[in-house]
Amino acid sequence: MEIKQRIKWFQNEYAMLSILIVIILLLMGILNPTRFFRIRNLQSMAFQLPELGLLSLGMMLIMLTGGINLSIIASANLSGILMALVLNRMAPPETFSGAGTGIMLLAI
Repeated sequence: MEIKQRIKWFQNEYAMLSILIVIILLLMGILNPTRFFRIRNLQSMAFQLPELGLLSLGMMLIMLTGGINLSIIASANLSGILMALVLNRMAPPETFSGAGTGIMLLAI
């Protein structure tokens, strides 16, 4: 009976995806051991994940309301590029002190 339960667990879609992720992580660690499991690399991945999470939440709301809008990534890219251009041309370097950071956080 126990063997049937284990086989049933491996037939689960989420279990297979979990195993695949672990295999890929181990493979990347073996292929590039000097860089992959470094703190700096893990921090970089952790820094990028919240942005993807917010984009996913936005996409979820669009799909729940019945619309299908796949241009959310293009909109995010365009807004990031435009914000970089605006900050580069219009904002003096002193703006990035406490007041500038507060204004940017308020805008988000």
